Amino acid sequence: MQEARLRALGAGSLDEVLVLVTDGPRGARVNNWEARSVSTRSECGFTYSKEPDGLSQRLETLGVKATRIPIPEGSTERELWSIFQSIEEHVHTGDTLYVDVTHGYRSLSIVLLTALDYLRLAKGVQVEQVSYGAYEARQEGTNIAPTFDLTPFFVLQQWTGALVLLEAGDFRALGQRISAAVKPLAPVLRQHTPLKGLGPALISLGEALQHNRLRDLAQVVEEADRQLSDARQTLDVLEVPEHLERAVGGLGPVRAILVKVQDEVARLRPQPGEVARTPELWGIRAAAYCVDHGLVVQGLTLAREVAFDYLIRVTDLGAERRKEVENLLGAFTTTNPPDPGANPSPRYREAFQALHLDVARRPLGPSRYDEAKRTLSALTDVRNALNHAGTGDPLPKPAKLLSKAQQLIKGLEALIRELPGTAA
Repeated sequence: MQEARLRALGAGSLDEVLVLVTDGPRGARVNNWEARSVSTRSECGFTYSKEPDGLSQRLETLGVKATRIPIPEGSTERELWSIFQSIEEHVHTGDTLYVDVTHGYRSLSIVLLTALDYLRLAKGVQVEQVSYGAYEARQEGTNIAPTFDLTPFFVLQQWTGALVLLEAGDFRALGQRISAAVKPLAPVLRQHTPLKGLGPALISLGEALQHNRLRDLAQVVEEADRQLSDARQTLDVLEVPEHLERAVGGLGPVRAILVKVQDEVARLRPQPGEVARTPELWGIRAAAYCVDHGLVVQGLTLAREVAFDYLIRVTDLGAERRKEVENLLGAFTTTNPPDPGANPSPRYREAFQALHLDVARRPLGPSRYDEAKRTLSALTDVRNALNHAGTGDPLPKPAKLLSKAQQLIKGLEALIRELPGTAA
């Protein structure tokens, strides 16, 4: 099998050939690597001669100088770790590997594939192909056996890595993985553009969350949700030729995760009726999502800007008068609001009056008004402490920061639902 793979690859194009060989009286060095006795027919029946038939001699005949790497049989955990160390020592940063695991003894193939995935991340190794000669699956009555390309199963571990990042609130790696999976399918995707658009849609959603692009949230969430729904329908009817299925390892990983990703995106969407009444809930959902996934800085920054947007909308001051609204937000979050008469802008005084004095006399009552001030004040204080790296106000202790952020965002959502500009 190794000889066949090297012939197919073009042995002269490889910089190095490494062969892991078990030692010991029953090991591959004695039984397969070195020259073995082979049968030859003579007039008196079968006789035996020492013709070179070991893998080392076959590779030399092929013009390949292979390096034998002695390894133990892997009968204990300590021996398995010794094999892992041997692999790590002989693979270098940036190497491109072609791997054959045909004669891997017991669990050695699993150890090898796990080690390669580690090296892919630790040393930037690229695994171009993993092959396996399935002699047990040969055609009945012949020695013709199939060769399995296991590379897609190795790539499956990269899907796992993308899902780990999704658990941390980052859609980008998954979008990149999906785009790479469907790219070889271009010949059969001409009539299925939704599947081609799924990867970019998830990348855009991830970038909007990671970069705090508040203005883009509604659009990218809606687009990702639409692409996911269309992709599920497409995969239900899509027929991919067998050779293309082999090229990408099938679309099984994509099918398997669509429901999970849809559930994640759904957490970013307010209810349709809520959006019409309170557009700021897009930002609230994104802020809560970020904090729930450990992205506290993004979440609280989004929450504070949501409060800022809300005040611009309900005061009708306009974004071009940002400084006035910033002052208004500052006044709203202090224990003793300043005298609105000190500001020369009539519109500012009118907005201040509406948001402070009138609110205090509404059915919400002064106690609810004070609660709103405390919520915005605490949100601003924690957000400032985070954005200024704790150089000003002290940061909450790490163990309490997450629950504090979640509490603040829930308070802000309740505030926005009850204050002027929203339905009761």
